Amino acid sequence: RLLEDVLRTAATSRKAERDIKRLEEEAGSLNKSLIQKTQELEKFITSNFKEFYDSILKNYQESCEAERLVNDSVSDPHSPVEQSVATRNETERLLQQHQNNFRKWTAAQQKELKD
Repeated sequence: RLLEDVLRTAATSRKAERDIKRLEEEAGSLNKSLIQKTQELEKFITSNFKEFYDSILKNYQESCEAERLVNDSVSDPHSPVEQSVATRNETERLLQQHQNNFRKWTAAQQKELKD
C-alpha cells in the first residue's frame, strides 16, 4: 500500500510539474504579448500625439499669418483703412470749400437783392 501511495504521489507530482511548466510557458507567452501590445500602444500614442501637435502647430501658424494680414490691412499706409481716412478727409475738405463758396455766393446774392 505504501508503494501505491508513493507511485500515486510521484505521478501526481509529475503531472503538477507538467502543469506548472505549461503555466510558466503560457505566462511567458502572455508577458511577450503584453510587451508587444505595450510597444504598439506607445507607438500609437506617440504617432497620434505627433499628428495632434502638428495640427495645432499648423493652425497656430495660420492664425499668426491671418493676424499679420489683418494688422497690415489696418496699419499699413496703403491699407484700405488709411485710404478711407484720406478719402474722408479730402471729401470733408471739398465739402467745406463748397460750403464756403456757397455762403459767399449766397451773401453776394443777398447783397445784390438789397441794393
